[in-house]
Amino acid sequence: LMEVAVHQSLINDIENLLASPAGVDETIAKQYRKQAENLIQTKPDHALTKDIETCLTQLRERIHAQVEKRDADFEKVIAELTRANAALKEENLKTVEDATHKALSIAGQIPGLSDQRRNEIDVQLEQIYPKMRKLTAWRHWGTTRAREDLIDQIRQIVGSGMDPNKIVTSLRAAKKQWQDWEKTGDHSEHKLWKEFSDTCDAAYEPCRVYFKEQQQLRKDNLKLKRELIAEMQQRFEETDWAAADWKDIDKWLRQARTRFFKIGHTDYKHHKKLKTA
Repeated sequence: LMEVAVHQSLINDIENLLASPAGVDETIAKQYRKQAENLIQTKPDHALTKDIETCLTQLRERIHAQVEKRDADFEKVIAELTRANAALKEENLKTVEDATHKALSIAGQIPGLSDQRRNEIDVQLEQIYPKMRKLTAWRHWGTTRAREDLIDQIRQIVGSGMDPNKIVTSLRAAKKQWQDWEKTGDHSEHKLWKEFSDTCDAAYEPCRVYFKEQQQLRKDNLKLKRELIAEMQQRFEETDWAAADWKDIDKWLRQARTRFFKIGHTDYKHHKKLKTA
């Protein structure tokens, strides 16, 4: 019974180790492997020996796969750090940041990474980080100047009398440029962002009045078109079609059509109903 308990306990321990979602602890695996090999050698005819052999085979396969994956992931880390170094020479900060982030992400998920390999990664990072910080500082300085220039360009719009539609186009392009800078990770100071936002608001102020007037004009146009349609419907109902003056009717319809199109634009959502009225 004692032998059965020893065998079954080892089987349970190996199965639990194999079920670990964090990967197999290779130090513990080595201990279990030695115990299993010793039991197989000393008790080859035991009823649970075959079960131990099966567990040992699974353990060896798992360790082998884990080592292969660790080697492959380590090579990926080195490849990303090499890419980061190459990007530093080209002053491509986005690629440097992306490659470094990927390298650290992969390295952080490699179980059982040796001290030698960790040191190799650390050495490369120690070479990358100072250069990356310097490049980041230069980029931030450059984009800060570019942001200030962009604000000055928008400030020139204020009170310029520029066409409101052109103002909207210019502001849309400026905001997209600002967002593109933000997407690179080069974030502006809040003070500079507020200056940009306030300047855009000031430049857009005349557009508020203009577009409000245009909205009211479209409403007025809709009313005039509906009145004209009602007038046409009334003419249609009052006409004695048996004794109609077709020449006069044709002239009146052409005049009505001209009046209709001269009235001007309405909101797009009313177009279909007006055309089919």
